[in-house]
Amino acid sequence: MGLFDLLSPVFGAIDGVIDFLPAWLRLTLWALLASALTMWVYRLFSNQEELAELKPQIKSAQAELAKFDGEMSGLWPLIGRSTKLSLRQLRLSLTPALWASIPVIFLLVWVAGHFGYYHPEPGTEVDVTIYEAQTELQWRPPAMQEEDRTYVLWPAQGSNVALYAVGGSEPITTLPFSHPIYVIHKKQWWNWLLANPAGYIADDAPVEAIYLDLPWQKIQPFGPSWMQGWEFLFFTVLVAGSLAIKFIFRIH
Repeated sequence: MGLFDLLSPVFGAIDGVIDFLPAWLRLTLWALLASALTMWVYRLFSNQEELAELKPQIKSAQAELAKFDGEMSGLWPLIGRSTKLSLRQLRLSLTPALWASIPVIFLLVWVAGHFGYYHPEPGTEVDVTIYEAQTELQWRPPAMQEEDRTYVLWPAQGSNVALYAVGGSEPITTLPFSHPIYVIHKKQWWNWLLANPAGYIADDAPVEAIYLDLPWQKIQPFGPSWMQGWEFLFFTVLVAGSLAIKFIFRIH
């Protein structure tokens, strides 16, 4: 389990309590929670009094700059003042904004896994791509070849499809993975931050990664395909909720 996976069991347990709700509504609630946490953390770590004082100063400097009609020698001090105030505002808000992104990262890791891909029905054709194979491989039962496409038939419950090196006795990996993840690979340095819930290929395996063309969940049935996954709904609600909280509570 990686650092950003630590809260995933908590999120999963909470979602299990409300799983009688449709997926789009649960996802909306999670996005609203993320927006509330984000703005609360930002408010906690930001100097709201100083930011409030800066706001009218920046507006005044920008107004003076916009209405200036004179020589360049008189313009540079106005540009300098406006730039200095803007950089000060950025300095005051950047670090709190970075802190505020941390709750979203924890939640995003869980949301992507929970509302992303899913295991198909048994017998479904699933395309597989093997990255950097160093020896001849074989699937058991055999994979199907069709032009430039390789696919396996998704196994029924209680059975599996395994990938072997030719002549090898131990499988490199077996399908289905324990979680509906589209890729399994050798463990990387960044997995201490974000672990692969399906596990990893052994370091001495003759392949680097195996990709599966798994189906993804349609959270909403309307709109183009790029709107139907979890990303569009989650980030739309997250941004809208954050802006609403910022406006209602007058957060600078």
